Amino acid sequence: MPRQHFSPSRRQPHHLSFRSISTTSRLSSDPSLSFPINPALPDSVKDALAGAVKPDTQIRHQRAVKEFLTWADSKSLLADEVLPATEATLLEYAATFSGRLAGGTVRAKISALKTWHTSHGHAWQGGDLLRKVLTGVERKAPASSHRPERPGVSEGMMNILHSAFSHSNRGLHHASNTGSKVAFLGQMRLGEL
Repeated sequence: MPRQHFSPSRRQPHHLSFRSISTTSRLSSDPSLSFPINPALPDSVKDALAGAVKPDTQIRHQRAVKEFLTWADSKSLLADEVLPATEATLLEYAATFSGRLAGGTVRAKISALKTWHTSHGHAWQGGDLLRKVLTGVERKAPASSHRPERPGVSEGMMNILHSAFSHSNRGLHHASNTGSKVAFLGQMRLGEL
């Protein structure tokens, strides 16, 4: 399938902008990687897309793209090898985090790259093999990326809470006592919340 080339529009919309990615890599200064969104889209669509991304999420996406561009620069990739990135490039990038980061963190980085690709009008090349690599990265996550499981609430703990609140005349204490009992019983039926 022939690749469509889009040139940056003269009017640069401020939303979904990845232009603020600043890094010393040569790729970050490439104009084909810096324009914010597919300029072929009507302004009404661009505005609707802007509402789909929260500002905090946009900042995290920008960081992930900056990190990807820095990695691509270290591999001496060219701009057309980065956007759109082949599945092989995405696989290699995701695999670099194996044993270093939690799987959810790496999935978030890859998701940001997917958003970056689609906002530029490129098809996403990640597929089944990328999902399998991400699963492998998740399984090889370092122990430091996992929190120990919290101990469950015991019946003894509930008895202490009941004793502390049952003699109180305050409505808040009665509500807390009732709410904790409902949560305790719910956990016994539904598992860990």
